[in-house]
Amino acid sequence: MKQALIDFLKKHGMDAYMIYAGSAADADLYYATRFLAYDPFLYVHTRKMDVLLISNMEAGRAEKQAHVDEIAPLSRYDFIEQIRKGKTPEHAYLDVVADFVSDLGIQKIAVPHSFGLYLADGLRSKNIDVTPVNSPVQRLRAQKSSTEISFIRSAQSAAERAVEKAENILKQSTARDGTLYVNSEVLTCEKLRSIIEVSLLYDGYATETTIVAAGASSADPHNTGSGPIKYGEPIVIDVFPQSKLNRYHGDMTRTFVYGKPRQELIDMHEMVRAAQQTAIEMIRPGVAASEIHNLVCSVFESGGYDVGKREGFTHSTGHGVGLDVHELPAVGANNEPLKIGNVITIEPGLYYQDTGGVRIEDIVVVTEKGCKNLNSYHKKLIIEETR
Repeated sequence: MKQALIDFLKKHGMDAYMIYAGSAADADLYYATRFLAYDPFLYVHTRKMDVLLISNMEAGRAEKQAHVDEIAPLSRYDFIEQIRKGKTPEHAYLDVVADFVSDLGIQKIAVPHSFGLYLADGLRSKNIDVTPVNSPVQRLRAQKSSTEISFIRSAQSAAERAVEKAENILKQSTARDGTLYVNSEVLTCEKLRSIIEVSLLYDGYATETTIVAAGASSADPHNTGSGPIKYGEPIVIDVFPQSKLNRYHGDMTRTFVYGKPRQELIDMHEMVRAAQQTAIEMIRPGVAASEIHNLVCSVFESGGYDVGKREGFTHSTGHGVGLDVHELPAVGANNEPLKIGNVITIEPGLYYQDTGGVRIEDIVVVTEKGCKNLNSYHKKLIIEETR
């Protein structure tokens, strides 16, 4: 990665690339440093080296864990003393950063679009050029190493185990007056979500806003879902765990129905499965992401379904997965060709307010001759009672 950043700086006539953030919330920063911190710190990569400017409290840990050339504690620049002399913490930090940059001998700094305006304008006021650029780190993250792929595969396995537990609960349920019950209690989206999230937590994964959307709410792709689960209605389960150890994500979706669904829903599910399989068969290095997306659109249109409207197929075909659950490459209208090592979701869906939603999502790795699916979980729609 370091050489790629140096090449980027030379190509664009910059002296350094700078990120200011907490690495727990900024995947680029964690990728560049492999140092996890919730409080913000400064990362600077020059044409020769990369350095962290960080609080004294975190400096010792950073020296042991961060994959960088040098650690500079704030005390090196008398940060606390400046505050004691009457400067605000913000003003003192700006002066520290300016001195730090001066010591590194850099004048032209590239920053990501998310870089804070206060710090950028403050550096500019001190005659330092600050230029927002498309993140070079984000692009590097798009092609995964074998280690990263193994992390994502493990996350996907955890997601499958969690979905299996949810499906088993559905199989144990019974229907009374059109509503599902388990052990005499109404089965709700919230209950099923908690079963999934407890399973993930047990396996060492965190998750936020797991989607368990049943009935009409399944027609909104990112509706998390709430309330009782009904007989014969679609249940969209979308699980995207993040490892608490290595920070990498999984992402999978299945759609189930307990009981007998409407024929329209069966037809939608068959069409989504066909669209996904067609897309997966097309994946290989050099194929433009837009070609895959356009093919999925064509499959849906051939079946008489809407594309690019308020209902029908309303989103892109997929996205990259890694330290962020949504990252490059996007599998949509962009013409960027796929590369070996890309890890992407393929998740076509159909959504109609009067019928509900259907989405099926797998993660695949682009390989030399095609792709490898990291999912093995079945894609059956109908769940039958086992009690």
